[in-house]
Amino acid sequence: MNQKLYLVLAYHVILFLESMVLVTAIEGYNSPLFHTVLYFNLLYLPIGGILNYAAWCLLQSFLKHNKVLLQGLHIIAVLLLLNIIVYFTEHDWLFHDKWTALLAHVLVADCYILAILLTRKKMQQ
Repeated sequence: MNQKLYLVLAYHVILFLESMVLVTAIEGYNSPLFHTVLYFNLLYLPIGGILNYAAWCLLQSFLKHNKVLLQGLHIIAVLLLLNIIVYFTEHDWLFHDKWTALLAHVLVADCYILAILLTRKKMQQ
């Protein structure tokens, strides 16, 4: 099992930075949305990091030899974890508008792909 956290850590750092840059560009620095997204990101960073790595370890134990399927299922698991964390932290505002929900899911997938490209690793064993 891979003991290096490059992909998961890079994903969370990119997600934090990219989402904050987007919110700042769209809404501004002192807007209520900026503070809400910052609060959600600060919650999602540790909780999501632990759960994403746990999901990766679980999937990796079943799919050691099929890296493409492993990566695809992990992206789906990351999106599912985002929705679960949104539900339990009561940040329902994120999914009230269909365009905001779509943007959030695209942003999560985009950050995952960027993390793969930037680390230049597919969590090799």
